[in-house]
Order: sequence, then structure tokens, then C-alpha cells
Amino acid sequence: MDKPSFTPGPWQVGDVTETDDCHVHAWIRPVAGGGTGCAGAGRYMAVSGIMTMADARLIAAAPEMFEALKALRAAFMTHTQWSGEPPAEVLAADAALSRAGEGA
Repeated sequence: MDKPSFTPGPWQVGDVTETDDCHVHAWIRPVAGGGTGCAGAGRYMAVSGIMTMADARLIAAAPEMFEALKALRAAFMTHTQWSGEPPAEVLAADAALSRAGEGA
């Protein structure tokens, strides 16, 4: 697989403004050295709307989860044999990676 076209991780949640229990405005940024160009270190993306701090942390963890899913899928494909169609879990991993912009 090629490198993903999104800003590589790790990301972290920066300044957060919570207007009430369901509305959060969070600045999520690549950790120093992660990302280039417009998404380079020192740049932020604003995530705002109906969400919680847990949602902001989940979004910030996305690049690391993406890489972990690719590694788990590759390890499974290397060390597991089956006949016929791949297991549903492999197909689900392929679909998730595809939605993230990278075919498996």
C-alpha cells in the first residue's frame, strides 16, 4: 500500500472549548514533525459541532488506528489460511481502509 494522502499521525487534541455537554470546538494538530505543507507541524484543524471530548480524542487517534489496522490485516493475511472468501473481519478491515482513501 502507498502512503496515505491524509496528514500522517500522531495527532493530538489542542485547545478545546466546551459550550455545553454536547457541543465541543476542538483544535486537532499533528504532533511536531508529523505532516507537511498545509498540514505540517504547527498547523491545526478545527473540529466543531455536536460531539464530546471523547469524540475529539477518537478523531485525533485516527491515524494511529489506521496504521494499526493495516498492520493487523497484513499480519493476519501472512499467518492465516482459509478456503474461499476472506473472513468477514478481513472484508470489514478492507472496507474501512478503503473509506479512509486507501484500498487494501
